[in-house]
Amino acid sequence: MSWSGLVGRIRQVPGARPVIARQPQLVLPDIQGLIDFMQRREIPAPLHVAVAHAQFETIHPFVDGNGRTGGAFAHAMLRQRNLTTRTTAPISAGILRNTGGYFRALTAFRHGHAAPIIRTFIDASTYAVATGEQLVKSLAAALDQSRSQLAGVRSDSTSFTLLPLLIAQPVIEIGGTSYPEDDMADEPRGVPFGGVGGYVPRSTVVSSGSIGGSRLLR
Repeated sequence: MSWSGLVGRIRQVPGARPVIARQPQLVLPDIQGLIDFMQRREIPAPLHVAVAHAQFETIHPFVDGNGRTGGAFAHAMLRQRNLTTRTTAPISAGILRNTGGYFRALTAFRHGHAAPIIRTFIDASTYAVATGEQLVKSLAAALDQSRSQLAGVRSDSTSFTLLPLLIAQPVIEIGGTSYPEDDMADEPRGVPFGGVGGYVPRSTVVSSGSIGGSRLLR
């Protein structure tokens, strides 16, 4: 959904200055200009990503979801510029530490001053690297602990294959099989994965409700 029909109206974003809708006939040309800018390679990557993100938020092509979309393509640009290769750095978490500063930086950008949003992105990226590294270490420790709970299980058991998948996918669905809570508690080997084979220790996963008759675990 575009801003067409909302021209001249003001949308109040909590914690930010009001956003005035873009003239609808300017949205597509501005987006094309942004795409052309994103394809340039002579600009240092952190500056490139910060300015592209700020320009997208300035164009504000959607009624809702502009922040999430701008964050998504910022991550895509980081991947494209080879600043991230194996994971997604939690830059949004860094920005959320100071949303007021972020909105002020966007306002400054709209008045022709790019330095504040560049500083905001660099600070958020530094925070993302530190917290991302800690997150990876925590996940690795959780995986090691879960593997230790499989002591006595055959080394070629499917259980060892399932554990990394649980780390990568925090919520999973056991389709086509219903396991009441009492049945899970009575199963000495752990949680059975129907159709896949193998068990995961009950202390490793907890119930997260159900959907369509399937058990959700996390």
